[in-house]
Amino acid sequence: MVDTAIREELDLVIASRYLPGGRVVNWPLSRRVLSRTANLVAHSVLQVPVTDCTTGFRVYSRRACEVILAHCGNRGSGFICLSESLVAVHYSGLRIGEVPSVFTNRSTGGSAMGLGEIWGGVVGLARIRGLVRELRRSQAGLGR
Repeated sequence: MVDTAIREELDLVIASRYLPGGRVVNWPLSRRVLSRTANLVAHSVLQVPVTDCTTGFRVYSRRACEVILAHCGNRGSGFICLSESLVAVHYSGLRIGEVPSVFTNRSTGGSAMGLGEIWGGVVGLARIRGLVRELRRSQAGLGR
């Protein structure tokens, strides 16, 4: 992923389960459905042209980190934080790319995605929509 970021001069590279060549292996059906649904909802709400909005496997440039800190500060966690950082980078005009990746089920431990995180994501959609509007207004103000 780092090689891709450097070679293509990208500010954010995302490992995607949903690009051609990417896939999910040995995941329970419930986890696959939840992941795919979360990504479809995030994609439609955020209007960001990536296939995997919720993956935490990302490489950020220094410039992308500066944009995220300026727009998001240190608030947010989990799904909301990933969404806010993606929106901040995209609507600031920075370059985002994805690479196909294969995700396998964990051999130990469990997902941090529980009902609290899901409910937080649902409640946080209004916050994300507000952030998108704010970023679009600031982008229009910059003449982009």
